[in-house]
Amino acid sequence: MKKIFFLMLCATMLVACSDKKPYYNITGNIANYDDEIVYIVERVNREYVRVNQTPILNGQFVFNGSVDAPKMVSLATENNTPFFSFFLENTSMNISGDKNNVKEIIVSGSKNNDLFVQYKVQRDVLEAKSDSLYALYKEAAAINDEARLNELNSEFDVVEQEQDNLILSFVDTNPESIVSPYLLMSKSYAFSFDTMEKYFGLLSGNAITSKEYFSLKELVDKMKMVAVGQPFIDFTMNDVNDNPVSLSQLTGKGYLLVDFWASWCGPCRHENPNVVKAYELFHDKGFDVLGVSLDKEKEAWINAIAKDGLTWTNVSDLKYWENAAADVYAVRAIPSNVLISPDGIIIERNITGPKLIETLEKLCK
Repeated sequence: MKKIFFLMLCATMLVACSDKKPYYNITGNIANYDDEIVYIVERVNREYVRVNQTPILNGQFVFNGSVDAPKMVSLATENNTPFFSFFLENTSMNISGDKNNVKEIIVSGSKNNDLFVQYKVQRDVLEAKSDSLYALYKEAAAINDEARLNELNSEFDVVEQEQDNLILSFVDTNPESIVSPYLLMSKSYAFSFDTMEKYFGLLSGNAITSKEYFSLKELVDKMKMVAVGQPFIDFTMNDVNDNPVSLSQLTGKGYLLVDFWASWCGPCRHENPNVVKAYELFHDKGFDVLGVSLDKEKEAWINAIAKDGLTWTNVSDLKYWENAAADVYAVRAIPSNVLISPDGIIIERNITGPKLIETLEKLCK
């Protein structure tokens, strides 16, 4: 108890002695926390980095600090494993709850986090729907019920669209909230360039001070350069034999699919048979594929090419999500692809499954 009193006294003195710079003061009580120190971490480039840390005794702790703008952070354990996320801003906040029941942890004092919680309540309802559909999907898959699987896929699409609409509706209603650019960025892989450009353009006020806003701006600018109707952007990358291959070497001869995938990506491996089928059906009519892998282990990449029968040209710089071509083409999730016409214009993006075959049937008549 003396230790907690000392921490709170230090916090009070820090506030009293500080200048007019904005600061945050977080008091907390988290039951069933086993470590001696609790951390605030932020996700940067797909990794978690520490923002602040403080001792915790009997579940009680105090954080003090300052942020340039409100941002999404997480409480984390000693190994930087996050267990609860919230919006941090320069204000007095309180966090209370049980580490063993994170859904019931309550944050008070942050208007931005209050908005985020309102969104999460609606999102959780849709996620519950998705979880139920997934359970039914596994049952249908176990007995190879193709009709039921197709039906469930359609239902999945409806729920996914509802999830997307929830984010867009939030941005439309709260264009000045710092939460809006965060939500847009979190689902940017699912939105077309037109949608991203429209809703990015709505952001104003505090929303344009966040790091997500500037990340969104960079992404939207890239998406604009490689949107449908734009000429392709060339790149050069090594093939499986370490020979450099340029995209421009394969264009101008017919329709070319630039296919972004990876050996470790389950959905990509599931989609590969569709690409193989398209290649077999239309290669003699001028259709070709350039596979761009976001792998980081060459052996795994080459083995996946052989196993999946990807007989076209395959390239990779083995830089995982830092793949240079993926960056140029604003790829934020895989599988992803770009269809280029014989005259070098991007005419489709992210066409998979039956739609790929249907599109090529029309184009290759």
